[in-house]
Amino acid sequence: MKSDASSELLKFVDGEEFLETFELTASLNDTERASWEDAKDFVSFGRACDEFYFSLNETIFEDDETVENLVKANSNKLQLIEDGNGEFSLETVLYKQEFRYFANKDKMFQIGDVVYLILEDGIVSADYSKIGKLKEINENNYFSFINDGDVSFSTSLASSSCVLKDDTYNCGNSQEQKVTNNRERTILRISIHTTNVGDGTNQYVNYLVRPYKKTMGIWYWCFRHISCNLKVVADYKVYTSQTLWSWERVPGSYNCNNKYDSKVSGTFCSQWISTGFNAPAAGQAAAHFGGYNCWADTPSTNPNVVLQANTFLCP
Repeated sequence: MKSDASSELLKFVDGEEFLETFELTASLNDTERASWEDAKDFVSFGRACDEFYFSLNETIFEDDETVENLVKANSNKLQLIEDGNGEFSLETVLYKQEFRYFANKDKMFQIGDVVYLILEDGIVSADYSKIGKLKEINENNYFSFINDGDVSFSTSLASSSCVLKDDTYNCGNSQEQKVTNNRERTILRISIHTTNVGDGTNQYVNYLVRPYKKTMGIWYWCFRHISCNLKVVADYKVYTSQTLWSWERVPGSYNCNNKYDSKVSGTFCSQWISTGFNAPAAGQAAAHFGGYNCWADTPSTNPNVVLQANTFLCP
C-alpha cells in the first residue's frame, strides 16, 4: 500500500501529451493505474487516498465517533459529505476530480512551464516561478486569490448558462442518479468538464459508477459486481478565434458486464475546443448534454440506476 503521495511533480511536455495520457489512464482500474504509476516511480495523491481508504478495518465503521475522529485525524485524505437528507458518505479528498491521479502530495502537476493545483471545484494554475504562491492556496482561502494576476482559475464544470445550441436539447452539464435498497446503493454520474491546458482549452466528458454500503448511518465506498450501458451526446463550441465558433455534437458510449471493482469510470470523449489560445471566459465555454441513455446496476440494488433524456440522439 502506498499511503503517501510523491513529493515530486509529475511533468508533461505540453497540453497534448497531458490529454493523451489522461485519456489513456482514465479508464484504468486501481491495479492497472498503480502499475502505470510505479513505472514512473510516482505515487499520485488520488492513489494514496484510495489505498488508505480501502486499507481501513471495517470494524471502525460500526462506531460513528470513531469514524469522525478518523476523518479529523486524516483530513488530508478523507472527508464526510452530507447528501442533503441528513445522511453522510465517507469519501476521499478530491473524489470527484479525475486529475487527482496526476497530482503529487501538494495536489499539483506540471505541463510545460505551468503548474496546476487541483481543488474540489476547480483548478488553479501559475507559472512554475510562482509555485510558492500556489502552495499558499487551499480550499478555504482560494477566493482571496481570484484577482491575483499571477494565478488563473478554471472551475471544474463547463458552463451551460451561456448561449445554448438550442433550448430543446440542453440537458445540463452534469447529471447524477442513485438507487438505494436498504443498506446498498449505486450511483451513476455523467459530466462535462473544461480545462485550460498548455496553450489551448480542452473539454472532456466523464462517466462514473460507484457502489456503496451503509453501516451505522454512514455510506461507504465498496467493491461490487458492476454492469452498465452508457450512451451520451455532448454539444459544445469549437473556437477558431476568440469571437468565431461553431457548435459540434460528439457521441460517446461505454458498457461493461459484471465487472468486479470499486467503480467503473473513464472519459467518453476528449476534444480541443481551442488551440493556440484559451477559450473565452476563462475556459468556461458553453457546453451541455444534448441527450443521454444510461443505466447501471449492481446485484444488491434494484431497479437499475437510469439517466435518460432525448435518447433518440444517442449512438
